[in-house]
Amino acid sequence: MKLAELHSHAVDYPKNGLKVNADDLPRNLIPYKPDWLAAEVDSPRPTDYYESDRALGHLYRGIQLEDIPSYIPQEQLKPLSDIISIKLRPLVKRQLELRGRPSKHTATIMSIYLAYMDEFTYIGTCFTLSRVPGERLREGEIVIGTILAKCSQKRWKQDRTYAMRESISTLVRDIQRRMLLEKMEEASLDDLRDGLEMGWAAWALSREKSEEYGAQSFGLIALGMVLDCLERLEELPSAPA
Repeated sequence: MKLAELHSHAVDYPKNGLKVNADDLPRNLIPYKPDWLAAEVDSPRPTDYYESDRALGHLYRGIQLEDIPSYIPQEQLKPLSDIISIKLRPLVKRQLELRGRPSKHTATIMSIYLAYMDEFTYIGTCFTLSRVPGERLREGEIVIGTILAKCSQKRWKQDRTYAMRESISTLVRDIQRRMLLEKMEEASLDDLRDGLEMGWAAWALSREKSEEYGAQSFGLIALGMVLDCLERLEELPSAPA
C-alpha cells in the first residue's frame, strides 16, 4: 500500500511538481539479492548478492559464458569458388544471356558498397556499449540484431539494441532499393535480370572483400537479392506460402 501511494505521487509529479522523497521508500526486508539477479558486470560486489539455493540459482551458476574472440580467421578461398557461388553461377549466367536490352543501372556496385560500408561502420561504432575509443560492435551482432556486451543498465542496453536494429533495417532496405530499378513485385523480366546482375556483382565483391568489416553482411544482402530474382525468374522453386 505504501509503494502504491508513492507510485501515485511519482506519476503526478509532472503536474504538481511534488517529487517523492527517496527517504520515504520502504526498505527491503533482505538487504541483498539472489546471485541470479546480479548485474551484467565482470565483477559484481559480493556483498550485494547471496548464493541462491533454488533451482534457478543452480542453473545460473551452471552456465559459464566464454569470451567471444574479436577476430575469427576465415578460410581463404578464391572469389566465387565457394559452394554457393558454384551452384548459382550457371543459373545467373543463363538468365543474363536472355536479357533483351542493356542494363538500365547507372550506379556502380562499388559506389553502393562504399556507401553501405560507411553507414555500417557508423552503426557499429555508434551503438557499442563500450566507452573505449575506436571500439565497435562485431559484425555478427549487427546481423542478428543483438548486443552481447555486458551492461548493468538493462533498459539502456535494450534501447540501444532496438535503435541499432532500426538503423540496420533502414540501411538494408536502402541498399535493396538501389540494387533494383523498380519494386520487385512490379518488375519486368529484364528489370529482374538487371537486379540479378547487380546482386551477383555485389555478391562477388563481398567475397573478394570478405576480410573487411561489414563485407560479409553486404554479401548476405546481395545473396538475398540474387535468390529473390532467380525465384521470380523461375530458376528456383517458389517458397511455400
